[in-house]
Amino acid sequence: MKNIIKTAVFAALFILITVFSGSSVFASDDPDIKYTDNCCVMNADYGDVLYEKNSEEAVYPAGSCKMMTALIALEHYGDDLSGTITVSSEALGSQIGSGIGILPGDTVTVKDMLAAMIIGNYNDAAMILAFDISGSADSFVLEMNNKAKELGMNNTNYRNPSGIDESGAVTTSYDICLLAKELCSNKVYTSFTEASSYLLESVGNFTVYNKNYFISSYYNLNYVRDSVFGLNASATENAGSCVCVADKTQNGFTNIVCVMGARTPEELPYKGCNTTYDDCATLLKWASDSFELFTVVDTADMICEVPVQLSEGLDHVILLPKTNITVMLPRDVKLDEEISFEWELEKKELRAPVKEGEHVGKLKVFSKSKGYLGEVDLVSKSNVDRSTWLFFLDCVKNFLKNPLIVIIFSLALIFLIAIIIIISVYIKKNNRRVRYRESGRERDKNRK
Repeated sequence: MKNIIKTAVFAALFILITVFSGSSVFASDDPDIKYTDNCCVMNADYGDVLYEKNSEEAVYPAGSCKMMTALIALEHYGDDLSGTITVSSEALGSQIGSGIGILPGDTVTVKDMLAAMIIGNYNDAAMILAFDISGSADSFVLEMNNKAKELGMNNTNYRNPSGIDESGAVTTSYDICLLAKELCSNKVYTSFTEASSYLLESVGNFTVYNKNYFISSYYNLNYVRDSVFGLNASATENAGSCVCVADKTQNGFTNIVCVMGARTPEELPYKGCNTTYDDCATLLKWASDSFELFTVVDTADMICEVPVQLSEGLDHVILLPKTNITVMLPRDVKLDEEISFEWELEKKELRAPVKEGEHVGKLKVFSKSKGYLGEVDLVSKSNVDRSTWLFFLDCVKNFLKNPLIVIIFSLALIFLIAIIIIISVYIKKNNRRVRYRESGRERDKNRK
């Protein structure tokens, strides 16, 4: 009977623990992704990698190439996207895969081509832009690879502007996140990626629909997410289905998730399931629930005190960080165990006057999991006035410490002592002469 009661109690406790903790996601728990072997989750605000799985493994870039094509195009055209392009047969002759149906000699706008490429993922739009910018696909690809190196995409090599499968074309999910981080701050690019559809007026009023299931329900009803504002969705035979999205969380920061080529099981768990999007959705929720921005250094934090000489009132000043340091950390982190500090002062003590905000040293910040986080200036919290009397005494003391002054003073003292000695000797001799004359007079009186 006792065993039965114990078993019942333990079962009840287990149920309670499961109920109250099952809905919470802790950063120490890996996300429950089921289909992909290649993904990366990065915070766009600070560049921190929150989760990765084979993120440095080489994969076909697929439509992520168009992200780079768009970046170069937006830098080339600037703010004015109203310009027109006369489509050449060379540009269309290099195009493979999806196309809008543009013909050689057609005149299209730059904006429409960007929309067709970014929103609709059309290959011919990418080639038209590449030829207009660089004159050929090869020249444009050279620009793409140079830009990739500039962004630190060290494991990426592009072979064409559109992302069709081609031998030698490689990237990684980590590199794609670096590119996505750059694009997240480009308002023109994100204005395209967050649009569910777009009317191409220069292409026969043709409407393109966003192929990103998180943005548009035109192709799939299961995944629309209001917080997602891009960035690219595509598929090729070798790369599989690939998604790179940016998600604005309720906490106010942006996370990037890249999932490359998730496996598709023989039997899907539900109608309309796309395994790449399933894993991507899991990663988006996990990242949003598990991480938070922590201000580990605040301008109001009192770091240390420094003695102040010659002060009229306070004999010390408090040092504060000049700027904040904010870092992305797991929500359940214990900051006192995770974060440590080291400070270096330019002087062990200061001399009044000290001005509020005066630079005094540096504060270095370290994280147990991330290592060195950065450093900020340490500045004085308040003004410290100088005492006139103490300053005068200090000036006298410093004056007397001057070696030249010491030598001059010593020589003067020696000279003074010598004078005194000479005068003393002279006085003594003079006194002897006086006494001798007086004694002589006495002797003369006695003789009389």
